[in-house]
Amino acid sequence: MKHSKLNWLNFLYKTSLALGLLSLLLFVIGSILFRQTQKNRIQAAQEKSKREAVLATLEIERELREFSQPLSLLSQELSTGELSTTELQTRLEREITENPQIANLGVAYNLFSYDQDKMFYAPTYIRAKDAIKLIQLEDIYDYTSPEYGWFRDVFIQGAHWGEPYSWPKNDFIDEVLFGYYQPFYQPEEGSTAESLQGVIYAEYSYTHLEDIMDSLNLGKTGYGFLISQQGKFIAHPNPETVRINSNITDILQQQPDKNKLINTINKVFEEQIVETEFIDQITGKKSWVYLRPLDLNDWVVGIVFFEEEVLVDSKTKRQWLIQLSLLFMSSLFFLGVLLFWSKKFNLKKLWLLSIFSSALFIAEIGFIWQLLLENYNYLANRLVLLNKTELEKILSPHIKLSEQLHQKTPPKIPTGFFLQSVKFSEGHEIFITGYIWQKYLLGTYDELSRGFILPDAVNANDLEISEVYNYEKDGFEVIGWYVEATLHQDFEFSKYPFDRKDIEIQIWHEDLETQVILIPDLDSYELINPKIKPGINQDIILDGWTLEGSFFEYKFRKFNTNFGFKQGFSRNNAPSLYFTIAVRRNVFAPLISKLVALVCVVALLFAMLLILNRERAMEILGVAAGLIFILIIDQISVREAIAAQGLIYFDYFYFVIYL
Repeated sequence: MKHSKLNWLNFLYKTSLALGLLSLLLFVIGSILFRQTQKNRIQAAQEKSKREAVLATLEIERELREFSQPLSLLSQELSTGELSTTELQTRLEREITENPQIANLGVAYNLFSYDQDKMFYAPTYIRAKDAIKLIQLEDIYDYTSPEYGWFRDVFIQGAHWGEPYSWPKNDFIDEVLFGYYQPFYQPEEGSTAESLQGVIYAEYSYTHLEDIMDSLNLGKTGYGFLISQQGKFIAHPNPETVRINSNITDILQQQPDKNKLINTINKVFEEQIVETEFIDQITGKKSWVYLRPLDLNDWVVGIVFFEEEVLVDSKTKRQWLIQLSLLFMSSLFFLGVLLFWSKKFNLKKLWLLSIFSSALFIAEIGFIWQLLLENYNYLANRLVLLNKTELEKILSPHIKLSEQLHQKTPPKIPTGFFLQSVKFSEGHEIFITGYIWQKYLLGTYDELSRGFILPDAVNANDLEISEVYNYEKDGFEVIGWYVEATLHQDFEFSKYPFDRKDIEIQIWHEDLETQVILIPDLDSYELINPKIKPGINQDIILDGWTLEGSFFEYKFRKFNTNFGFKQGFSRNNAPSLYFTIAVRRNVFAPLISKLVALVCVVALLFAMLLILNRERAMEILGVAAGLIFILIIDQISVREAIAAQGLIYFDYFYFVIYL
């Protein structure tokens, strides 16, 4: 008998040792794999971005070489006398007709070079509204002025690509242009500054290069841009950045680590390939930037992606960490078996092992709770709108589809929110009060009705919208409404009391048939970082909840109806604007009120088992039945309070006690 017991203990000892080592080995391997997975995701995104940058560089250089070829040929023919001034206009018209990417093509003569009686002469063919028209550039602006340096720069640099610029106000061209400028000389006088007769120039719309940058495959929010040698944006997902001639140095001045970033830009202007990381002060997101200069003209292709987007989402990360923690706990448990369970087995060591095991389980539960309370990564699987660049990138395919279908470009109406209060009414309903405003571009959207719809409103009696202001500013009509509404929400309670809620306020424009796109009015917020909680009253009180952040986002939904409008109307895959408030339940109150009671019941039952003997078993069962009945009533009250439909996390604590 004693020998059999020793064999059993030896088997248990060896099994515990093997399982403990196996658990520890799996934990180490899993930890390495997890870290490597995160690292590989970032590295894969970086390598992909680099490949995209190289492809964009090659494609842009190919386009630019094709752009410049007609000018080089024209310069050669003019300088050798093959092309006479009388044939010049005909040749210019032919070249711009055969090259649709050219916005305007012309010749600007040096002072009095064309005719002793003409100080300026610059015949130019322009592409205006799909029609080619001949104008005189000198009638629009003085091309020799330092303000438009391309003409003077030819005397210094020779043939070159110029900086982006805009023509003064005119009836023909109102977009940013960049151009290639090629000198030509007096025939048979050589290529000297004294014999320079004028400049042949071709200017192009930035939209051609922007199409190349838009084609880059950089995920949901990653994007590419192109800057000139002086740092001006030539292509950018946000057209406004190009239109106002933004300089990358001015933008970097807004960042806290501006000196580091400016030094990085200076390096790439010295023809070095650079990559760096920075945290955007406005959005709070960690970004990776790759900059690659073009060999042709020292322009720079830039690639940006956000690390949170490529990392594993919060749910996957949490599941992975829980599995690792269980392996680590298992290795500690089997280590405890080896320490407390030896050949000299006794009751004291069994108690020590039991206490040690309980402590491990409590620590594991606490670790899982901590994971549930950590900040949530919203960027991995949602279209969060944090700046105009991301906004334009998300909307670009939708806008281009309308153009391909020869439909009218959907109007874009800036819309803002400011919530004064939020109250949880019932299980799946919330009551909100606050302000909503919209901005309508005067002279462009005058035919649109003014107003919005909250499609998740429960009923008309719980919805009050009243206009409180209406004024004009900076070319916009700004209308603001005060709103009180009860909204239905699709809440999930399965993780109660460690649940999070996304209060999603969906808004449509009231003119459904026009298919208006509502965009967040980002200019009305100082910071759009979700952690700063833009659009929320800073003194807001949420009973039993902690406000984690707020942000705008798009969702592309499908509908199985045309809402009664004409055939062909559809809102399928149209971007629906949401203002989302992320909240987390305060777990302290539910844990104190419910979990402490459960612990007390378990402690009482355990104490009764220790104190009472078998002869009084019926008394134990009677007391246990009474306690269980109390727990059943308590469990029902918890489920009714949150209107839970399926099982919730807290139910499992009751089930364990019932068993």
